[in-house]
Amino acid sequence: MIYNYTKQTIIAEEYKLCESIFSKIRGQMFRKKIIPMVFVFNKEQRIDLHSWFVKEPIDIIYINSAWEVVEMVHEFMPRKIHKPKKKAMYVLEMPAGTIAQTDTEVGDVIHITKQ
Repeated sequence: MIYNYTKQTIIAEEYKLCESIFSKIRGQMFRKKIIPMVFVFNKEQRIDLHSWFVKEPIDIIYINSAWEVVEMVHEFMPRKIHKPKKKAMYVLEMPAGTIAQTDTEVGDVIHITKQ
């Protein structure tokens, strides 16, 4: 489960964990439906993302090593590139509207439990 501890809201009940290079490369590309995903990196870094071959908009949440939201992108459209200003260790890719529905904001603390 992905849980916004600050807001006491569930962001996603289930998610796909992306730790391998192959799962990170694939991401949401070529999927018929957007699914919640958690991308894990070895250290904090600026993580550029693209939405080539993604069929619909997604929400993106960047989280640092202290589990704090440091940057967000609402409804990231297909065929775009995003270069974040902040470093992150985790990236959440969620269905569009998730950020608004869960009232998630920069500075919120996120908990991710293993499935």
